[in-house]
Amino acid sequence: MCTFSQCIRRVALFVLWIAGFAQLWADGQRRVEPPCYVPADSVVLWSDGSDFRCRALAVDPRLQARPFVKLTGRARKARLQQWRHEVLPALNVIGGVGEDLDREQGIAGSNVLRLAAELFPGEPDARWFDVAERTLCNALSGRCLSGTLDTDQHVAAQAMVDATGCMLAADAEGVYVNLFANSTTHVAVAGWDFYLDQLTAMPCDGRVRLRLTGFRVKKPQLTLRVRIPDWARGGTSSLLPFDFAPSAPSAITIYVNGRAEEVPVEKGYAIVCRRWNKGDEVWFDLPMQPRLLRRRGDDGQLRRGQVALQRGPLVYSTSAVQLGYFSATAPLTEAEMPNRYGSPILEGNLYDDHGVPADATAPALPRAWEPWGDRPQEIWMREIH
Repeated sequence: MCTFSQCIRRVALFVLWIAGFAQLWADGQRRVEPPCYVPADSVVLWSDGSDFRCRALAVDPRLQARPFVKLTGRARKARLQQWRHEVLPALNVIGGVGEDLDREQGIAGSNVLRLAAELFPGEPDARWFDVAERTLCNALSGRCLSGTLDTDQHVAAQAMVDATGCMLAADAEGVYVNLFANSTTHVAVAGWDFYLDQLTAMPCDGRVRLRLTGFRVKKPQLTLRVRIPDWARGGTSSLLPFDFAPSAPSAITIYVNGRAEEVPVEKGYAIVCRRWNKGDEVWFDLPMQPRLLRRRGDDGQLRRGQVALQRGPLVYSTSAVQLGYFSATAPLTEAEMPNRYGSPILEGNLYDDHGVPADATAPALPRAWEPWGDRPQEIWMREIH
């Protein structure tokens, strides 16, 4: 027989064992809360009037950002099926829908952006905002620059104002930086209370500097997740009808307070996890050299014969592409002066092939390419093999 003290000790150990088991069970059952967006009224954009919200408000200064619906259960499943089987296969290079780029793309682009933003919280992944960024910077932005004031343009402008409310998201671990714009954001969701500055000239320049200030808690442990766009990572979703032509990957170095850091990249986000001090900075340069886009065949392989130009998130167009062929080996240069919206202009040549494409002998036809905008021209060009 055991003594009274031994019985007490055994009972205490049994109680501790039960409590530990209950805690493990509770941890396993505890639901991880998905990230929530930092609302648009917490974001101040700093620009000369060329940022996406200013372009939208030039269409209608009365526009107010609308919140995004949180999709769960059957509603999310249905929208996910729509995304995979209807949206992505029909997406075009400017982030609208359909191959007819002369068609108004405001309503289509608005639907794409809103669906991407609504799907993100249930599965945080860069692929949602890779598409949303393409749509925002091309289909929607170009539609807002158009002089035709109609319902389609108004819907496009509303979507661009709404996009301010999904630039950043936060969960219990930290913050997701989804879209880049020169801005200051008060992050006061998911238990956080601090300010995040973005110092950048995106989408025209690839340098992004992030500064964290105003912490209410000294040296908080916070995970900063920064989206590395698909055009910087090197490829789009295999479900899209186009992709970037293969090229050497560009190394992106993340600097924390001026020191290069090796950081993991998960689901398209570079992850910086540390204890932060007021004024700590993270900065990096995204590669902005022009990339070639090609169409994807039914077999999933990229087809030669037609190409499009993209620099950063901006898709470029030019005039009279039917007069010549584009050569992937011919140099492209950036013009000294940007266009009237502050976006870089690319200069190069098309080539008059005289029926026999050949770089060395075909006469050059000088051309300038500008981002898709108020005067949409031709995007897809015939390619010299």
